[in-house]
Amino acid sequence: MKVSIIILTCNQCRTTLECLASLGQLPDDIEIILVDNGSSDSTISEVSRLYPRVIIVPLQENIGVARGRNAGILHARGRYIMLLDNDTLPTAGAVMSLAAYLDAHPTCALVAPRLVDSAGHTQRSFRPFPGITEKISSLLRLTPDIVPPDTIPDAPFSPFYVIGAAQLIRRSVFDQIGLLDENIFYGPEDADLCTRIRRSGLGEIIFLPSVVIVHHWQRASRSPFSPLWRRHLVSLLHFYRKHRRLC
Repeated sequence: MKVSIIILTCNQCRTTLECLASLGQLPDDIEIILVDNGSSDSTISEVSRLYPRVIIVPLQENIGVARGRNAGILHARGRYIMLLDNDTLPTAGAVMSLAAYLDAHPTCALVAPRLVDSAGHTQRSFRPFPGITEKISSLLRLTPDIVPPDTIPDAPFSPFYVIGAAQLIRRSVFDQIGLLDENIFYGPEDADLCTRIRRSGLGEIIFLPSVVIVHHWQRASRSPFSPLWRRHLVSLLHFYRKHRRLC
């Protein structure tokens, strides 16, 4: 198996079905693993009916992003692991292009595509270290979600980290540095993974502008009054303590 695509969902049946439909007919060496994070809707039954090839990992409750994705990784057989949000519309061509990049660049540990909304605007998915100033700016909406097209290089480049909505990672990376940090319920598990890859010296983190995936992104943790934001804050404090860095 070349690529294992891991999609995490929780009570988002329609969104998940749209994501799976976008992938279309995949080659036999690409598998899809759907981790259902305790859904109470019809996600499992509908995916089983419409996509019998999809491997479903049912969880009894919502255990968060990191633990949920780890459950999928443990079932994966691919030498490349693709972490994919269910609100993306990936194509088989995009997945294979990312895999081809890893094939051709053995010094790359993780590669990510350009994420755009339905109107073609590019998401700010390539980011600096998520320090306190950066997070406050994001919370107050001082940092735009959309990146002006003339500021995006045409060639691949290496940001500090790329968000976890769509990442293709060598399986050997997880074998050597471990899985996602399960102390992080929701964000910044993506920044933590990229930080650990950088410190390990296992390879580069690459943003590939030529490969495009539509992402109907949501700012689920934006409100400081929501339970999810509080969990996000706890995860951030854990991240700062772990890496001994605030900015």
